[in-house]
Amino acid sequence: MKKIKFLFVFFPICVLAQVGISTTSPTATLEIATSDTETMPPFEIESRSTTPTGTSDGQMAVIDSMLFLYSVAKNKWLSLETIPLTFTNYFQTGNSSYSYGYITTTNSINVGIKLPYDGTIVAITFQQFYNSNASNKNIEIRRNFTQISTVDVIHTFTLTGITYNNNNVNIDFNSGDYLSLYCVNDGVPGSLSSPVATLFVKWRKDNP
Repeated sequence: MKKIKFLFVFFPICVLAQVGISTTSPTATLEIATSDTETMPPFEIESRSTTPTGTSDGQMAVIDSMLFLYSVAKNKWLSLETIPLTFTNYFQTGNSSYSYGYITTTNSINVGIKLPYDGTIVAITFQQFYNSNASNKNIEIRRNFTQISTVDVIHTFTLTGITYNNNNVNIDFNSGDYLSLYCVNDGVPGSLSSPVATLFVKWRKDNP
């Protein structure tokens, strides 16, 4: 009897499919189904006290009981939440030859918004009432400034009109710092008119 030999060749196959947990019809790459009658949460990331090494955008970690996402562009872990710091009052309005003022929550230059954690300013917006003399002014973000301290300017932006928007900044501050905004005495007549400035911040964990 003649023997017949079969040759089997195996090729690796990548199968793309959805994965469902507690469901047979997932509608996403990974879906975890849950219901109001279940007592256990559907998902858990254990908290850690040390910062992991981030390598790509969107990696998640719970660090010190807060949820962080890794940002490649900023090379750090940033909190999922974004906190607006809004400044609406100014300390002085200037006179006919110049304009300067602190935009802060009080009428004192020795205080500002005190930050409880390390963080990063990720966006800045500014809006004021129409005033042609109040454009083209430089606004400084100052840290821990008092009348007798050295000015620590961590960022400066320039008004080219009554509004300003920058959603691509990367300005770090530390826990315990307080921030104030200052309109530079630039010799341009006119004062800021009903200014509202907002710094959007995220809490920060630096990549180890």
